[in-house]
Amino acid sequence: MLAIQAYRFLIGTKIPFSDCPKIVQTFLNQQNLHYDRFLYYFHDNYGGLPKIMKDCPHIGPMRSQLTNGGELFYLSNIEEDTGCPETEIMSVVPKIHRRYGLSEAHIIYQDVDFFENHIPAIIQEPGNTPSCIKGPSITLYRDSVFPRWNSIDLRIVIHNGTETYDPAPYFEAMKQLLPGVRYMGFVECCLTNEEQSIYDQLNNSAAPLVQNACDHFEKHLPERITSTPAILDTPSLSVAPALKRFGKQYSYSYVKHEYGCFFIQKRTANGHYILLDIDVGPMFKGVGLLIRYVGAGFDHRIGSTFRYPQDQKDLETFFLQIFQVLASAEKEVIPALDAHYPPTPDWFAPIT
Repeated sequence: MLAIQAYRFLIGTKIPFSDCPKIVQTFLNQQNLHYDRFLYYFHDNYGGLPKIMKDCPHIGPMRSQLTNGGELFYLSNIEEDTGCPETEIMSVVPKIHRRYGLSEAHIIYQDVDFFENHIPAIIQEPGNTPSCIKGPSITLYRDSVFPRWNSIDLRIVIHNGTETYDPAPYFEAMKQLLPGVRYMGFVECCLTNEEQSIYDQLNNSAAPLVQNACDHFEKHLPERITSTPAILDTPSLSVAPALKRFGKQYSYSYVKHEYGCFFIQKRTANGHYILLDIDVGPMFKGVGLLIRYVGAGFDHRIGSTFRYPQDQKDLETFFLQIFQVLASAEKEVIPALDAHYPPTPDWFAPIT
């Protein structure tokens, strides 16, 4: 099991995708880092792939896979680690947006030797997309549909089973190269296929316990109200101070606010987390709540509700009811879930 600290620098449209490889090379040179593999993954269902195949004869073959949204077509060297050399891919990077219009583009510098460690990636099944590769890397990501998620991602192994490392120097170094760029931080727990099999069994046997928790929250959380209230003026709501106040009262930590989402968490006796994801809509100030039970190797959604607060008092009443229900769940249904799984290590944190 590896612990990977991820830092996602959200460059959006502030930095052209074609400039990103230069930034990565500068970072690698400054930190005296090297990578063992150069990977790419491009997908598009609108005609861009044949164009890039014409300019890069060695990039194919075109592959496909079935998803919930239908058949997805892509070009990649992830499965066979062959295909175009890095220089050939770099020659067409400026055209990825202007000429090819690819839906998504991933360029991955894989197996980076952070802390002078050579840690090969864990390849999770089915092993054919960037999300299947878990290890130290730097990824350039471009999304033509939602460009605000364009990013440069650092993934640094902070625990390898025996030793723990501080990723802060690498984070600060990349931050210096991307002044003013917002970032997201989180820890990924990367399991081998054997470890994943063990947790799959644990997750299956936890199903009745998870259902008990879901039933508890379904019964006791404030009623879900999704119809838009008949109000002319959108109320001005002060969300963070209220969450911090009630969180402190019930021993929950306020983690951060990002893109209209507020994250609150509490660590359990066995090292797992109760995580609250509170989404506040920008227009009608609808407040959505998602409660997750998270640890190394599992992530269960156990409760949710939605409300359109009429005013600040209504919002705070809503929050108070939620924390009261959480307090009862911590006595009645959470302990069984908490004891079901092995302890989650100290290095794990679902949101940072």
